[in-house]
Amino acid sequence: NTDWIIAAHANIDKFENHIQQLKDNFFLMYLLTSVTIVLLSLFTVRYLGNYYESKLELKNEKLTNEVINLSKLNSNLQVLKNKVALVDKDNYNKNEKNVYKSRLLAYLKDKLISVKVDEIAFINTEHSITTITCLDGKKKNINSSLEELSNSLDPVLFFRVNRQNIISVKGISEILKYGNNQLKIITNPTSKESIIISKIKLLSLKNG
Repeated sequence: NTDWIIAAHANIDKFENHIQQLKDNFFLMYLLTSVTIVLLSLFTVRYLGNYYESKLELKNEKLTNEVINLSKLNSNLQVLKNKVALVDKDNYNKNEKNVYKSRLLAYLKDKLISVKVDEIAFINTEHSITTITCLDGKKKNINSSLEELSNSLDPVLFFRVNRQNIISVKGISEILKYGNNQLKIITNPTSKESIIISKIKLLSLKNG
């Protein structure tokens, strides 16, 4: 019986050593796996962070350029207003080849009224009715179409932004960004309808 007891104890030691070795290997693999996962996670987060950061920088750069261009546009608008203010009232509507109207004949109810063009903020048409809005906010109707008015008004002071509106330089209060390729014109007095224009349409004004 003594031989069997010694042999049994000898086998238990081997089992314990083997189990301990397995535990050590397990913890080592666990540690290596954890370190690998952490490193991969850091790399992935850093990669995604750099990717979105670069996209954000491009958007910020584009937005900055838009703000700068818009500031230049409003600055050019103010310069143009100053130029208009300095033009002699008797000759501001004369061109080398054309003579543009200095007054328009409008009507208020049944009364005919002569309106000075330098008092006009904007002209718009709605349901075939053309309305003149003056700088003081007063409105008068006119029988002429926007096409006729566009040809008879000085293009230095007036420009047709779309099918419904002709804007005077004096009537523009501010120009705002509207979408990707459009601008919104804020008038004074305020227009009932939003006046939207493409950036290309305002290129001449932007170049001052």
